[in-house]
Amino acid sequence: MSTNSSPPVPTAVSSALGHQGRPEGPPGSIQLAPLYRFSTPHRVFPGAQRLMDEARDWMRGYTDRFGGGPRLERTIEETLSMCSYLFPDADPEGNFLATLFTTLEFVNDDVFDGIDTYDAMLASPQGQRMAEEMRHLRLNPRLLAQGMMAGVRILRDPTAPEPDLGPEVSGALFLYDALRDFSTRLHAYGRRSGAPHFDFWLETFCQSLIPFSDSHADIYRDIATISVEAYAEHKLINSGMAHALHLLELAMNCFLGEEHHQIPLIQELKRHCCHVGSLLNEICSYEKEVFQEQTGNLLLVLMLKEQVDLAEATRRVAAMAQRHGDDVIRLRDRALAEFSESDEEGRLLRRYVSGLEMMAAACWDWQLVGTTRYLSSTSPFAELLIK
Repeated sequence: MSTNSSPPVPTAVSSALGHQGRPEGPPGSIQLAPLYRFSTPHRVFPGAQRLMDEARDWMRGYTDRFGGGPRLERTIEETLSMCSYLFPDADPEGNFLATLFTTLEFVNDDVFDGIDTYDAMLASPQGQRMAEEMRHLRLNPRLLAQGMMAGVRILRDPTAPEPDLGPEVSGALFLYDALRDFSTRLHAYGRRSGAPHFDFWLETFCQSLIPFSDSHADIYRDIATISVEAYAEHKLINSGMAHALHLLELAMNCFLGEEHHQIPLIQELKRHCCHVGSLLNEICSYEKEVFQEQTGNLLLVLMLKEQVDLAEATRRVAAMAQRHGDDVIRLRDRALAEFSESDEEGRLLRRYVSGLEMMAAACWDWQLVGTTRYLSSTSPFAELLIK
């Protein structure tokens, strides 16, 4: 990777990489399967292939102009494969919308963070301007947060104006036109569904995106000075699990009201599910975040702070995830015992609880077998090693 083309690497991460280097032992030497278990098997949305084909065509209409070529096409394929795992019990249109939003997010994630995406765009005539904008955003992550916040406003209102991010950033990187079209379709779906809680869902979905967007101002933060606990909390927000749970309601056409989300049992289930997704992603995305994006990772912070090797850091994070996963199962059993099947509200809550359980199961399965996003020929993890 040439030093004159790639976006600057945060000093703390580059120094940590210099200290740690590649993990000791041969590639694939750490087995993940013995470290974590979840008793619920995943299921796949029955119409997954049709949904994926339609979503792929929709996305490529916006991303082809980026000049990222096969690099961004890979991101689209990885994300499409994820959504059928996350939303198996789904309404086709709701699942399609959840898939579009998630794919938009992951494309933006790889555009903003991926050094290999930057290099691919820089090598393409139509992508060179955007590559320079990427470089400027990496140097000024507060602009990244501001640009993402404008996306939240477009979700609330598809006619909302785009922000002025200065002469160095045009805003095209944020895919505002795609987000505007998505928002128009989302609002139309809400009107057609007749769901009494859709407006509440939309507002709380947008609210959940605010701390997520704001966390990107700290995405290149100094990991050398942060505690393990503080970094884990940062990644809990930055993982996007909070708004992914909102997408569950969208995908299932199963919109809960404010009073439902205030039920302590529902709040606890959501909290544990968010931790499961965040912690497991820290494991599976370790090599991608540390060696490809160079933005930091909880395993690396543990290695630096506790002076442990990668195998021990992985074991500790998996143990944290296991405790939260066990709590999801425990609270699911309690919820199914408490919420009645004999009335409409009880059936709504039971369906939502089952969706949370499936989402917790999917957070493990899709990352290991449902997507190629974390596979690598140099992965330290046996299940993610390309042989």
